[in-house]
Amino acid sequence: GWALSKLPSSAMPSMPAATRTWADAEEAMGDLGELLRELVDDGGSDGGLRDQVGLRVLVALLHARPSSRAALSALDAVATLSRKDGSHGDALREAGGIAPLVALLGAGAESEAIAPLVALLGAGAESEAAKGAALTLQNLARGNAANRDAIREAGGVAPLAALLGAGAESEVAQEAAGALLSLAGNEDGIKAVLEGLSCAVPEGDLFFERLCARLRRRAAGLLEAAAAGADAAALERAIERAVFVRVGAEPMRRARARLDELRAEAEGRARREYLELAAVSPPADFLCPITMEAMRDPVVASDGHTYERVAIEAVLREASPLSPLTREPLRPDALFANRALRNRIEAHEGEVLRLAARAAETAVSRALGDAAAEGGGGGEWGGLQPPPGL
Repeated sequence: GWALSKLPSSAMPSMPAATRTWADAEEAMGDLGELLRELVDDGGSDGGLRDQVGLRVLVALLHARPSSRAALSALDAVATLSRKDGSHGDALREAGGIAPLVALLGAGAESEAIAPLVALLGAGAESEAAKGAALTLQNLARGNAANRDAIREAGGVAPLAALLGAGAESEVAQEAAGALLSLAGNEDGIKAVLEGLSCAVPEGDLFFERLCARLRRRAAGLLEAAAAGADAAALERAIERAVFVRVGAEPMRRARARLDELRAEAEGRARREYLELAAVSPPADFLCPITMEAMRDPVVASDGHTYERVAIEAVLREASPLSPLTREPLRPDALFANRALRNRIEAHEGEVLRLAARAAETAVSRALGDAAAEGGGGGEWGGLQPPPGL
């Protein structure tokens, strides 16, 4: 069993030595937990605990084995206290109660509780410890910025988010969504919760829908920003989070199309580098005036000039967009695909790669011939790596 004497001194009340001898027994700890729970249930607005000593005992019991009678009784008492009066939330935080509540969210099979991971994989029963901890953290976070910060700093977002994987019918997932909704009470909280999501928010329950609505605007903004950039990994992460909170179909379509472009560009760069074409500059009219890189999706703006689509779209999102070249006002609704230029760019790129690949193949063939003449070998390519695409 787990003894109070084994807990950190900051989490322990002052107790006589004789008391600590029987506190080593888990049965005794369970009796103590149930006694405190009854005291809280029968108490008035103060929950029957009139000073920090009682709260410290409760916090100490929260450190016990997650499925034990002591921990579950203490959890019930803390949940009741968190609903009685807002001041109890501050007192519980000051007594060190946030960290063990977060730990109970991750109570796993090795401690005879059902882990969030098991629920995530679709296994049946759910952990009462996790459910109670999620509900209590929800109550502590609601309307209390200091508690929200403490829960985030204790690492509470990730295990709460993992509990969403238990599905729409799961009570523990609903309580976890309520806790995450409370944590997402400001921009910092929204950012933390969105980054902590590891699965899609289920549909149906009011908590699920409200959580999605609160996170969706930021997810859409991050998606748009990532699509305007050139970091494929960042765009992949933004798409994943947008899927989790059900961002609209059209922004998702544009983001996925942009990701395909970035991957194609990366593949093209790899081939160019292999064929030592990195220093070969494309014709000047293939370059976007904003990014100074070869365009993949050239469009004509209302100033009559051609730009890379994502680059000029970023300009058009400004309050009063001006032409990067002429400084005249731009019409946000006037953007037309320059298909003729795009065809020229693709044809030029293909021809350059084709000629370079042919030259590389010729060089490899000559090297193989020389190696064979000297008695070498080593297979079709003689140990040499063929260029990408060959």
